[in-house]
Amino acid sequence: TGSATSIESTTLRIISFSTSLKYKLFSGVVSTVVTSSWLIIILLSFEDAVNNNPDKTILYAEDAELTYSQLNSEANRIANSLIARGVGVEDKVMFMMRRDSNLIATVLGIIKAGAAFIPIDPKYPEGRINQILEDSDSRYVIVSDGIEYNGQNRINVCELLNNDDDTNPCVDLTLDNLCFLIYTSGSTGLPKGVMGSHRNVTNGFAEDEGNIIYQAYSKMKKNIGVITVSFVAFIADFMSLTYGNTLVFANDEEAKNIESLTKLMEKEKPDAFTFTTPSRLKQYLEYEPFAKALSSINQISMGGEKVSEELMPVLLSNDEMVPYVIYG
Repeated sequence: TGSATSIESTTLRIISFSTSLKYKLFSGVVSTVVTSSWLIIILLSFEDAVNNNPDKTILYAEDAELTYSQLNSEANRIANSLIARGVGVEDKVMFMMRRDSNLIATVLGIIKAGAAFIPIDPKYPEGRINQILEDSDSRYVIVSDGIEYNGQNRINVCELLNNDDDTNPCVDLTLDNLCFLIYTSGSTGLPKGVMGSHRNVTNGFAEDEGNIIYQAYSKMKKNIGVITVSFVAFIADFMSLTYGNTLVFANDEEAKNIESLTKLMEKEKPDAFTFTTPSRLKQYLEYEPFAKALSSINQISMGGEKVSEELMPVLLSNDEMVPYVIYG
């Protein structure tokens, strides 16, 4: 594709799934390199988790609460429907969807079909969507009900879910196959696609005691996800599913409205906040009910900008919380 750029690296620094990123604690920088012996493609990692905990409720979303087995079944229906439509290894598939359980199942389904997922914010201008569609050469655009997109390659996710075949597809994938294509904002020109392989992703999340991300995720039990899916940090929310951690997936309103988000946190009581920006967190902490709800959080990851001197003491005042700065 014209403006897409690949990540060429066989040994990546921790959480290096889009650029050469650094993952650090407030106490210092960590630069562990994960060896290839620990790496596994995402779908196998997820399917292992399904086999180990089939009846565990793994996803809380606005429309459903799904066990591993139920989520895997929905993802398989989507994958097998895509395969029946000719989708194969390293094909690209865009999606523009509501933040509900079908979105998570769609990401998994695209990966299980062997394709690379391209997340698009439904609020993007039409011209930007068309430019990404042309540049990526996407085979299909999967949408939810109510999403305005009428291109010929449009598929409603309900059509894909209307498939009786919920068995795990047999797809020949390697670590070096393309996993995702996420586009930049285009603030300095046309949006550019950043390509990430399965190796790029799983390197950062490999089950290695020397991997600080593994240390963090292996201690989580229930994390809340609010980051936009068109941003690479969404991987941090998504990959928690491969660890056996329950994902509380905030809907479109909860992801943007502090009062709605606080109510969700009060209800579900997550112990981890997988990603936010420091400025957003600082603003949210000014809302007293949110600050109180945050007391259930033991781990929080931030990135994208500098952590202010005012924010750090507030976070570190909670002896039970471990704050992480992912990058920026």
